[in-house]
Amino acid sequence: MMQTHEEIPGAVAAGRTLASVVATIENIIRDWDLDQPVEAGTRLVADLGFESIDLIQMAAALEQEFGRPNFSFADLLIVDGRYVDDLTVGQICEALDLHMGALRGRPQRDGRTHGAAMAAAGSGPF
Repeated sequence: MMQTHEEIPGAVAAGRTLASVVATIENIIRDWDLDQPVEAGTRLVADLGFESIDLIQMAAALEQEFGRPNFSFADLLIVDGRYVDDLTVGQICEALDLHMGALRGRPQRDGRTHGAAMAAAGSGPF
């Protein structure tokens, strides 16, 4: 199936988001002596060993990177009043893309909010 012109910019933007998020996380873990590559499926807690202070550092760095101080990382970390078990790099990118798309007034392709995406991933305490 051929992509429309509207889908291609979204894919490019998603690729840029992933590259920026990966670079931010790699900067945080650069001295951690990990052999794990950081990619969309990488889990922050299970794969990289993130702790709550690392999540806060990442959230602050991403807010600065994307210029989105009004983006609430609490929406990613807490769903239905409970902490999520873990986040993947891809889930963070999806939430950022959803947020930036909403700011531009562009409807989302699947109609989901980032909270719905996180709920689908499962929730529970860290």
